[in-house]
Amino acid sequence: MFESILPFWVCVLLVCRLFFGTYTSVLLASILFGAAELFRGRKSDDAVWKKLYSDLSIVGHKGCALNAPENTLASVREAHKLGVNAIEFDIILTGDDEPIVFHDSTFDRTTDVTGEVESLTWEQTKHIDASIKYTGPGNFPKERIPHLKEMLRECKKTWTKGVSGYERVKANSYGKSAERC
Repeated sequence: MFESILPFWVCVLLVCRLFFGTYTSVLLASILFGAAELFRGRKSDDAVWKKLYSDLSIVGHKGCALNAPENTLASVREAHKLGVNAIEFDIILTGDDEPIVFHDSTFDRTTDVTGEVESLTWEQTKHIDASIKYTGPGNFPKERIPHLKEMLRECKKTWTKGVSGYERVKANSYGKSAERC
């Protein structure tokens, strides 16, 4: 049964992709598939539904960037509260080659500090407020930029049943390589 309807839903996904971004397309195709299954009178415990969604993983982008300042320890805790299976965060090196969890090559967009990340040391960076420009829900005063070790410790502590996953570190096109992480 699943194999016979798969080509149709792949086509729906591709058509959605022509008009929307990748994430929106996957979400829209999933909603359309779910609605079609409901209108056909199928229950949510149907074998097709289970097969389609059994391996679905929900990944928090930059921790949980919509509910807390991105790439912070608070974003990890918020992602866990929402029940995500995994989180993605960004790593960049400071001027003294310490790996920090931060997205941009400069501090300008998310902090009140200006300048290149690699122009400051970890000692200087660890006091920067990563929540100063956060405008989402919740109150996260003085949330700092975490070191990679702190972020990994928080992940291990937050997901008490254990953290599984893999590390994929890519070199930033705008800065030093993060290969030693």
